[in-house]
Amino acid sequence: MLVILPHNPGDVIMALQAIRRIKAQHPGLEVDYLVGEECRDLVQGSPLIRRVIPIPKRALKAFWNAGDAAGVMELLESFLADLASTRYALSANLFQERSGGLIQSFIRADRKIGLEFICNTNFRIQSRFLEHLAAIPADRGGNGWHVVDIYIRAISHALGGGNPRPSQRRAENAATLLPPLLRPDACKSLVPGEYLAFHPGSAWAGKRWPESQWAGLAVRCARAGFTIAFTGAPEERAVMERISAGLDAAARAAVVDCVGATSLAGAAWVCTHARMVVTGDTVAMHLAAAGGVQTLALFGASNPVETGPYGKGHVLIQTDATPLPDLAFDREHPGLAHLRADEVAAYLLEGIPPPGFPMWETGWDDSFQAQVLHDAKRRPHPSLGRAAGLMKALDRHPEGGPGDPPRPEGLREKLGGALEKSILEPTAENLSALEAVDREWAEDTRANLIWEAYRIAVNGLPLGDLPAYLIARKARFGKALLEEALSIEIPVAER
Repeated sequence: MLVILPHNPGDVIMALQAIRRIKAQHPGLEVDYLVGEECRDLVQGSPLIRRVIPIPKRALKAFWNAGDAAGVMELLESFLADLASTRYALSANLFQERSGGLIQSFIRADRKIGLEFICNTNFRIQSRFLEHLAAIPADRGGNGWHVVDIYIRAISHALGGGNPRPSQRRAENAATLLPPLLRPDACKSLVPGEYLAFHPGSAWAGKRWPESQWAGLAVRCARAGFTIAFTGAPEERAVMERISAGLDAAARAAVVDCVGATSLAGAAWVCTHARMVVTGDTVAMHLAAAGGVQTLALFGASNPVETGPYGKGHVLIQTDATPLPDLAFDREHPGLAHLRADEVAAYLLEGIPPPGFPMWETGWDDSFQAQVLHDAKRRPHPSLGRAAGLMKALDRHPEGGPGDPPRPEGLREKLGGALEKSILEPTAENLSALEAVDREWAEDTRANLIWEAYRIAVNGLPLGDLPAYLIARKARFGKALLEEALSIEIPVAER
């Protein structure tokens, strides 16, 4: 199998978590991983991965900046020829932007799948031939599935394994997922398991806790006798300097400043050897979770159910009880701005929850097939109710509850007819009509529990495979309707 995730280190780590589960189901499966070269050190040498294929972004940029169009094309052609030299049983594009689909189109594979995401009714990946394999709310702020579980479900079905089998959830650590990590020179003074790791930065303003609060938290933790290691990218040096300006002498003596002083793999060592990691919704959170290190995650614009730390026993402070559908990452988040350092320190040092902010702990559902969040009284996160029961039957759309708009008559028949016409005559006109019905179905159901929120899209399908694909698609559609008709009714309260 080839997994494609050319960007975002946090997503690369979450996909590794999914690959670990998939390989537990399919021990003989060999996995190649296509990533951006900035993420190579996070996966090169992982026991899960046979071969890492890095995208040569820096070299391409250098040719481009030098005005060397021939050099750009020569490097691209060489890279794509290397990709095409291997034929895969399955190619899984997990990147929700067009570059993932573009790369996918050059891959030789018996089957290709990819995630297609609808945002405010716009399709961010344009792909015509669709397999409806996952059903979650279209509103990302109310999504009740973790990204890792979406990856696992999609790939499991593509491999023919059906729903993921229950896991016994043995203790997991960095050695089962990440490559061997070396302690960075800047961190020689850190004693594994005896320090707190803080990661204050993020590429998104909506995920950043104010720098003054990070300084206040460090001061309080230093007074309690802790060493604190700060991690971050080189471009976040200014952030660390402003935090340092707010530290007293005792805190400065207790802080080990690793911001910009390590590679991404070096930061992974810091996060996976800490006693606890405090961070926003960032790669540091996913690195710590991948290594089995407890995480205290501070959430603003993000949906903690969808992108929180994956694994049991992590704690999240949610500063926005109802995230906006678009998640609003690009602007400062008022909830994070109102969360104070003394409140976080009271929880970190004394176990006292911050007043006025929901807190959640990660755990597993009864079948150990998906992650769930619950509060101190074991009550589930509200978003989980919207997804209750949806993993019990593939491709099932429950009828709407009270207040839901009625479904247009004949839409199922229209989709079935479009599939039939395309099978008999796969002309451009009929295929365009099939695509239009797909989009009509998505528009009709986008505000409800729907098939199309994360849907599996076939990218770069060879024309010779089109008839077989359409016949298989029709069979899956019939199976989905049968399962819908025979499924156990989900109580309205759980919808």
